[in-house]
Amino acid sequence: MMESLVAIIFLLLFLAFSLLTIIYLGKLHFFFKYLKEEEPQAWKDLGEPHLFLNNTLPNNMKLFKFFYKKQYNNLRDNQAIEKAVMIRNLLTIGIILFPISVLLLLSILISE
Repeated sequence: MMESLVAIIFLLLFLAFSLLTIIYLGKLHFFFKYLKEEEPQAWKDLGEPHLFLNNTLPNNMKLFKFFYKKQYNNLRDNQAIEKAVMIRNLLTIGIILFPISVLLLLSILISE
């Protein structure tokens, strides 16, 4: 009984994480396009990021720093700031959900 409950919780978390990932990537893609058009200097400072092209470790580190040190508050465009806050929140939720999902999966595999 307990194993099936854990399996159901894992499945729900997996679906939530999958949906969150799709939403996050979509928001991030449009955020990069928006920054390029409305805040070109910030876009360049972040290493001219793109969802797939130019997606390097240094650019990712700049991006994490931008979100987690709230450097987006230095932008002039309030809409860009709102978009950045949303992306930061989605990223935070994903970072929390991922290890929980992995631990649940491991508990299912170990219990079998």
